[in-house]
Amino acid sequence: MKKHIRKLAAIFILALSVSVCSGCQNSGDTQKDTLTVAFRNEPANMDPTGSSALTAFCIQFQNFDRLIVNNGDGTFSPSLAKEWEQIDPLTYRFYLEEGVKFHDGSEMTAEDVVYTIARAEKSSYSSSFFGYFNGAACKAIDKYTVDIVTYEPFAPFLTYLASSRGSIVPKAYIEKVGAEEFGRNPVGTGAFKFDSWTSGDNITMVKNEDYWNKDKEIACNKIINRFVTDTSARAIEIESGAVDISLHVAGNDAARLESTEGVKTQIGPSYSTTYLRFDTVNNDTFADENIRKALRAAIDMKTVVETVWGNGGEVAESYYSPVLLGWKDVCSSDYDEEAAKEYLAAAVANGFDAEKTYTIYCSGDSLETNAIQAFMSQWKNVLGLNFEMNIMDNATLTSKLNEGTGEIPFVVSSTNAAAGDPDHGLFVYKGTTCTTHNDPELFALINEAAAEFDTEKRIELYGQVQDMLHEGCYTIPMVNTNAIYGLNANVQGLKTDPGYVPDLTGVYFE
Repeated sequence: MKKHIRKLAAIFILALSVSVCSGCQNSGDTQKDTLTVAFRNEPANMDPTGSSALTAFCIQFQNFDRLIVNNGDGTFSPSLAKEWEQIDPLTYRFYLEEGVKFHDGSEMTAEDVVYTIARAEKSSYSSSFFGYFNGAACKAIDKYTVDIVTYEPFAPFLTYLASSRGSIVPKAYIEKVGAEEFGRNPVGTGAFKFDSWTSGDNITMVKNEDYWNKDKEIACNKIINRFVTDTSARAIEIESGAVDISLHVAGNDAARLESTEGVKTQIGPSYSTTYLRFDTVNNDTFADENIRKALRAAIDMKTVVETVWGNGGEVAESYYSPVLLGWKDVCSSDYDEEAAKEYLAAAVANGFDAEKTYTIYCSGDSLETNAIQAFMSQWKNVLGLNFEMNIMDNATLTSKLNEGTGEIPFVVSSTNAAAGDPDHGLFVYKGTTCTTHNDPELFALINEAAAEFDTEKRIELYGQVQDMLHEGCYTIPMVNTNAIYGLNANVQGLKTDPGYVPDLTGVYFE
């Protein structure tokens, strides 16, 4: 099962080089070599195991490399690993490229890979990915050969290694400066090196002139990753030419951008699901499933999603994206005002206080806050319940959720299964610190599905998982958002990514 890298023919390299270089020219023969991109939020840090923000994932693809590349069709290509093979049901052996340098000049070796896996397994942010990986059992066979071991058979093994969480990090550098400094001044092997971080504004990367992969054409010399939290402002930024790409365009803005001279859009499905999330483990406010089901049944989700997201998303009818394996509709019949009132009556009989004002938390995304306003109105009108909204900055909110402090019992959250596997889409139900429940039977079923290599059996198991999630009502699915990018018309080479983590390193200007 070895995979071997194929070298492109020299004549093809020459032709591609000429094409891309000519594409970097503007009409006046003035070369544009800086790409400016607008993101919807600022990550807490750039450590691959220290953040769950999509912005961080995308920028990490500029700064770091992974052992392999996910081709998006179930196959994988070599990257830092030039070939690999499965030794036994729990062990894969990877043969590394030799002479690869981190941005600090040190060489990447098998020891760095072992360190990366062991570190990822222990992190509260990445344990949902690497909890199946046995970091202590991974070992460097020699300087350029490494065995990666799992605790049990794990079907999405290669998929997870190819994700941003699988970015290979430098052991010596992190041990020298510490995790906090590494998170603010990241060092990887990627096509771009970290240059600067202006808090509240941007992270800037510059081209790695010593990049090890000479077959990869890098068109731009600099990428400025800007943070523009307001949805409308991101659209205006692309219209005005202040940015070259906006990665999180609202559906209601897409049609206008498409008709704007000098602007184009790219739209595709995504792995993302936004939902209302209850913490029933660390806080007992919504511990009674009757109140959770009452809130769910009182929402006319179809109307809210159509009004707020427009063509930017579809009503979520299950607990992960329909793009992923094994999806089934379990939520389309949830809206039922009479049932909502019956559930509330049962909750009150069990001690729920219907006179209190409750809080729903969010990060301030304008689409989400608009949806919350609609939900609060419906809960008041249908159930007589009062809610207030508490907006927190994304970094703080994410940190509190991942730490499992219990401070946030009810929140708008999103799961982006960027790895492209349903197991990732279910990470908040898997028993990590940020889990929504404490149901051993559900934990076991999710793990059984992840260990199953037979596709039809996996589909059947994930169907059972979705049925159990619906019965437990630990979350209320809201919307499956579309990946919508706004681009200046001269931007080329950007592929729409369902995980909202497009590779920007190959983007060039026409």
